[in-house]
Amino acid sequence: MDTADVVMRYYELANSGDWDAWCDLFAEDQKMDEQLAGHVEGRETLRGMMKSFPARYAEFANRPVHVVVQDGQAAVVSHISARTVSGEPVEADVCNYFRVEDGLITYMTNVHDTVPFTSLVGPRQKSMSTATRVRWSHVGLNCRDQAATEEFYTRWFGFRRARVVAADDVRVIFLRCGDVYLEMFASDAAPLVEPKEDGPTNPGTARHLAFQVDDVDAFLAEADGSLPIMLGPLEFGDFVSGWKTVWVTDPDGVIVEVSQGYVDQSEQELAQYA
Repeated sequence: MDTADVVMRYYELANSGDWDAWCDLFAEDQKMDEQLAGHVEGRETLRGMMKSFPARYAEFANRPVHVVVQDGQAAVVSHISARTVSGEPVEADVCNYFRVEDGLITYMTNVHDTVPFTSLVGPRQKSMSTATRVRWSHVGLNCRDQAATEEFYTRWFGFRRARVVAADDVRVIFLRCGDVYLEMFASDAAPLVEPKEDGPTNPGTARHLAFQVDDVDAFLAEADGSLPIMLGPLEFGDFVSGWKTVWVTDPDGVIVEVSQGYVDQSEQELAQYA
């Protein structure tokens, strides 16, 4: 498909609700800056994010109005007409920019008014300046064997080495997966707690790290017994259809949750709770 075909297919699949095929239009290492979702890297990250889309919208249509294509770039002005699962109407004009290479979307960004989407994302909070806006950075891990911990998170959770800081016989390794970092310190101290179930319940300690997959059973099958299971798999279908979780442990005894199917509640559902 050429650029125009890819872009028009983007809207056709969105309007038919075929989000899996829609995600396949993106390159494996795609990057996206989405007005509501923020920065998204990787096709499979995007696919996991889109699994919650049907739980938010009862109806959704995004119709192109003006389309401009030049070589591997395109700009589209479109109009969204939608209805949330709680019945709130959404009407918004949107402008999307696409970069396409070898028939796949490598980058996309969009701009639109956020007010029509308030029922989905909540009211806009007081804006912070660019210099003071807080972003997620990293989790620091103490490791008995940095090499073993690095291998665990790169093999099973898609991290890669991003930086090594070495000074005065101290070596700190940063791993990265998308916008998430792990900072690994070598340590010969004794563990504070023994790993069990879904993690320690002591205040002041982190209970567990958590990751999402499309299929927990497939993840465990691929692991083929290589990951020590602390708890589960357990199903939470009474809360969210298809929600299923297992807890494993990393080489240092940190509990790691692997889950499928979780989605946020709507603003209306959250309003029931103090």
